[in-house]
Amino acid sequence: MRSLFHPLSLTIVLFMFGCSKTNNGGSGGTGGTGGTKANYAFANTEYNGISTQVSEYYQKPIAIHFNADSTVSAFSCFGWSLNGALVLHDSIHGKITTVGTDGSGGTTISVTFDGTGDQQLMTISADKSGLSGGSISGSPAPGAVQFQFAGLKLFPATPVSIAGSWSTTSVNIGGGFVDYYYPDVATFAFFTDSTTSYDRNGLAYPNGPGTTPLKAKYWQVGSRVYFYGLNENYARLIPYFGVLSADGKTMYVDTQDFSAARLPVPFQTNDEYGPADVTPSIEKQNEP
Repeated sequence: MRSLFHPLSLTIVLFMFGCSKTNNGGSGGTGGTGGTKANYAFANTEYNGISTQVSEYYQKPIAIHFNADSTVSAFSCFGWSLNGALVLHDSIHGKITTVGTDGSGGTTISVTFDGTGDQQLMTISADKSGLSGGSISGSPAPGAVQFQFAGLKLFPATPVSIAGSWSTTSVNIGGGFVDYYYPDVATFAFFTDSTTSYDRNGLAYPNGPGTTPLKAKYWQVGSRVYFYGLNENYARLIPYFGVLSADGKTMYVDTQDFSAARLPVPFQTNDEYGPADVTPSIEKQNEP
């Protein structure tokens, strides 16, 4: 754990928990399941998009990485209600049990995830560009840990740079004022030195005499980005997880730290922090 103190004497704790960059197997790693190398044609490929997870009120960003040792790693902000307790995971890992074809040139992959015992069937499209699938009917895993996905896209082996300014959807709230959905991740920038800075109301945060603009660390691993959003109302950094589109222009984002995060919540009466049932996303605005 590290703490970052800015000149206003407010402490912002830099601690990446939940959807963290840890235990991710690296950009082409094994994810820790200890499988046997099988030389599958789809080894070391990654697909991403959004998934439907039980008891979630919007679809969650997800990245599925096929490792080189007959294992699969799924990265998301998993939140499971098990035996009355909330269980959080940033990734789960499983073993490939069988590989076949779907009759249309696609590749079918049966996977059993460690820990949960969830059995899934995944299908790579004939042109290798897409992935769909999820928990099978009759999976022995609890319903809370099961998930489905469709339309995941193949991410390029050489990622495009995310450096540049990013923002969320702007909203005209009347009287000439403009606000943004998902304000923690509105109007900020990634730099080539793996740091992030934040603008608020058109100015670097914080600003004023004797202040130094805040910078925080970010990490990119394949299509996955681990970074911090900023809630300036509490001078607090929020750990975020994102999956990047193949062209590097759009990122679906999520967090497991809802204590200060400004994202949609169940039964909200307005869309101040973004519309309900819609996966939060940000868009690249300019190059550095």
